[in-house]
Amino acid sequence: MASSVISAWIWTATLLESSTVAYKYGIRGPFWYAAGASIQIIIFAVVALELKKRAPSSHTFTEFLYLRLGKFGHKVFLFFALLANSIVMAMLVLGGAVALNALTGIDITIACFIIPLSIVVYTYFGEF
Repeated sequence: MASSVISAWIWTATLLESSTVAYKYGIRGPFWYAAGASIQIIIFAVVALELKKRAPSSHTFTEFLYLRLGKFGHKVFLFFALLANSIVMAMLVLGGAVALNALTGIDITIACFIIPLSIVVYTYFGEF
C-alpha cells in the first residue's frame, strides 16, 4: 500500500524540486520537503474515504465528478487534467534533455526531440 501511495504521489515536479532543495540545503532539504508534503497524503486518505462513501460505484475521481457535476463539469476537469499532464510531460522532456546534455554534451533542443522520438520508437517495437 505504501509503494502504491508513493508511486502515485511522486511525479516530475516532486523529483525535480527535491533534488533542487538537496543541492541548495544538503540532506535536510529533501527531508523537510517530504515532511511538508506528507500532509497531502493524510488529507488524500480522508477525502478518498469520504468520496467512496458518497459514490461507491465510482472508481476514479473523474467518474465521481461526472456523477456530481454532470457532463460539463466532467469536461472542464478533463481539460485541466490534460493541461496538467501536458505541463508534466514538458517538464519530463526538458529535465531529461538537460540530463542528457550534462551526460553527453548534446544540444538541449536536439535532446528535446530525441527523447520523445525514442519513446515512440520503443513503444512501437515493444508491441512485437
